[in-house]
Amino acid sequence: MLMNFTRCALGLTVVVVDVALPTAAFPQGTAELLFTGWGSQSVAGTLPVQLQRFQQQHITSQVCSTLLAAYEDVELGACHVCGFRQANIGACHGDSGGPLVYEGTLVGILNFFVPCAQGVPDLFMNIMYYRDWIRQTMSGNGKCSQVHKQQIG
Repeated sequence: MLMNFTRCALGLTVVVVDVALPTAAFPQGTAELLFTGWGSQSVAGTLPVQLQRFQQQHITSQVCSTLLAAYEDVELGACHVCGFRQANIGACHGDSGGPLVYEGTLVGILNFFVPCAQGVPDLFMNIMYYRDWIRQTMSGNGKCSQVHKQQIG
């Protein structure tokens, strides 16, 4: 599901900011990418109280395929971005759908990982690959003229 929010609806602050869609591909194979998520920090771990973040390095599809060779059901293509740092640093349960950001631009959404940080790359949906579809889909959505706030609990 895609959602379109206005700036005022989000209540953007110094802590909460929007992220840009890519206008061009980021540097392949060398880029430092920031991943954030609320997932657990180990297979049997509890969920964190604070948002977790770590740097990953983009790796090429060829290197990624080699590192993921043991997982036969994984097929890489232009629609994927692979990120990797080292064993014990990576995505875990609860991180799915988390953002991968390069210099303030959203470049990936987590959609495959081997729980949890076992020394293989995390696999992200490549936003650049889907950018035109995202823009086309979102341009057809009407914008709300008024935001209704509802208190929960």
